[in-house]
Amino acid sequence: MKTEKTIKYKPLINSNSGMILINVILVIVVVMIYLSSHTFLALYDQKNLQKEKQVQAAVFFAKAGLERAMLNLYLDSDSWLDGQINKDAVTAPDVNAPDAFYTLYANQAIADGFYTVEIDYLQKDPSGGSIPWDFYDKRMFLRSTGTASDGTQKILEQLALWYPIKNLTQSILYSSLQEAVDEAQDSDEIAITMTKLEENILISPGVYQCYKIRGGYDPSFITRSVADYPTVISGAVTIGTNADVELNGITIE
Repeated sequence: MKTEKTIKYKPLINSNSGMILINVILVIVVVMIYLSSHTFLALYDQKNLQKEKQVQAAVFFAKAGLERAMLNLYLDSDSWLDGQINKDAVTAPDVNAPDAFYTLYANQAIADGFYTVEIDYLQKDPSGGSIPWDFYDKRMFLRSTGTASDGTQKILEQLALWYPIKNLTQSILYSSLQEAVDEAQDSDEIAITMTKLEENILISPGVYQCYKIRGGYDPSFITRSVADYPTVISGAVTIGTNADVELNGITIE
């Protein structure tokens, strides 16, 4: 007669050890998920940082284009409508296309990017007429496009206005010295920046008045240096008997 033997199996891992192992595995999984997400976020942040750098570079290049255009506009003592901006050729305004943009600087390299500057002449009378009287001589709209090394682009726009003469007493800007003199009041001081005025000036008020007309101002009319900002009047200056005028820092040709 056979006798059945009861075989008892011992678990390889007891319940306490099993729980510990599960907890260890969970901790490892959590750590791996954390490290993976941290790595992903780091890569994402790095990519965004690089993109932001490219955006900032594009803005910098666009600003460089605007600053160059503004400087040459200030240095251009002639009309802004004559097809040249401080000796840089540009298309003259067209009454049949008053809203057209014309390229002033095309794809100008700077560092690892470049900029393109376009101008739009501002028209006085949209109904048309004859050049140059339909367009403001010293006003135009600038648009500068900066392009970074990866192709990122930023566009900056600015209105360019320049008046070489300012009545400091009344805080009024002028493009003509004769107009500034005609509208001046007694004891007014008129400032002129670095420019060459090609006009004949007649200072003859109806009643006795005193004026100060001084050249050598910077374009913002804050700093005055005759050596750095020479002022020239190419024309005659006639002073009537009713005017007491102090001319200072101005060369009359």
